[in-house]
Amino acid sequence: MIRSINTLHRCGAYLVTALLFLVIFCGACRKGSPGDAGEKDDILLDEQFADQEAFWPARATISQIKNGYFSTWYNSDQPGTVSIWAEGKDLFTESKQYQEIQIEQEHYSGHQYDKGGLLFGLENRNNYYSFQIGDKDFRVFRVVNGKSTNLIDWTPSTAIKGALKNVNRLAIRTANKKYSFLINGTVVYTATIADLYRLDKIGFQFFKSAFVSQHCEYRIHRIKAFGK
Repeated sequence: MIRSINTLHRCGAYLVTALLFLVIFCGACRKGSPGDAGEKDDILLDEQFADQEAFWPARATISQIKNGYFSTWYNSDQPGTVSIWAEGKDLFTESKQYQEIQIEQEHYSGHQYDKGGLLFGLENRNNYYSFQIGDKDFRVFRVVNGKSTNLIDWTPSTAIKGALKNVNRLAIRTANKKYSFLINGTVVYTATIADLYRLDKIGFQFFKSAFVSQHCEYRIHRIKAFGK
């Protein structure tokens, strides 16, 4: 089942939020690449969007699967947010003491002020965590009952590839409630999150931040999950 919710807010300008609830489909194929976890880890997911039966099924008005990537976009001269995630079967179980999720994301078009990144520990649209990057900096934040709080404020990182059409690999690793956040293989932040036990549910979110661009598009080339 796929659902789309569009909410219009007025706060000086209109902010449109489009949320997609998506059914999870887990792939079983594995190909080696830089950033893979150890050989002893279980491969829980390796989605490369080879066909339409993918981890995130596409919705024609806002996303598509094409040429080995998942594309999602926002068309408006107003700022806006698009969030997608898998709903249903979780990737991780309580027995998985080590958990890791990776995503390869490309800011394909838009403005340098746009932001995008991983959603994790997601319960619903009003309660989740996010690991997000811009063209030069990153942050980790939590949303509780719709209210956002930064765990780490926007912080510059040379690990980010900031130009349009660059692909950045974001990863989150956790063991014993200690979470490490990586950008292109570089650990940029580590924290203990006492009340978060699993990375599930996972998703992707981007913000179209500028009025000057009409179209913003992100492409997801790969999602991988490991556990042991």
